[in-house]
Amino acid sequence: MRKLISLLFLGAAACAAPTDETGETATESAAVIAPAADVVRLRYEPQFVLEKVLEQKQRPFDAAKPFPAIKFASEITLTEFQDAIETQWGFRPDVITNAYSVVENTIYLMDDAAYYSQHGRCIDDSLAHEITHYVQVVYQGWTLEAADDSIEVDAVYMQRWFRQEYCGAS
Repeated sequence: MRKLISLLFLGAAACAAPTDETGETATESAAVIAPAADVVRLRYEPQFVLEKVLEQKQRPFDAAKPFPAIKFASEITLTEFQDAIETQWGFRPDVITNAYSVVENTIYLMDDAAYYSQHGRCIDDSLAHEITHYVQVVYQGWTLEAADDSIEVDAVYMQRWFRQEYCGAS
């Protein structure tokens, strides 16, 4: 079950281990920050996204709860991401993907414009998904490591709802 949830958190982009022109995998060249591709930025303030997720979950905002840091894939190294997520997932992913690190209270977001364009999504719906995991842990007291499929189902539901309401996509 834990492995299934970890794979669900990875998303489609994390399943491949791309190689560069030397045949080196992303893991082997982890100290290099991702190349400067076209990146997207959030349309909405993270606080707004949190407030909307909390409204949908019928939870009040609590200013005493620490808001997670947000790091974009284009601004970090693969090693930094792996170090942050390995304990939670039980492995070191080959690519940076969308994730919420419970221990670090940090949300990691892919910001490759081509990815969001190809999938008809916006980066803000990915943020809503990861903020849902934050709310599950910080506001609701859930444990992601011992979770069942309902944790991911809940996050996907919130992501789709946010996309329909605020990203202009179905």
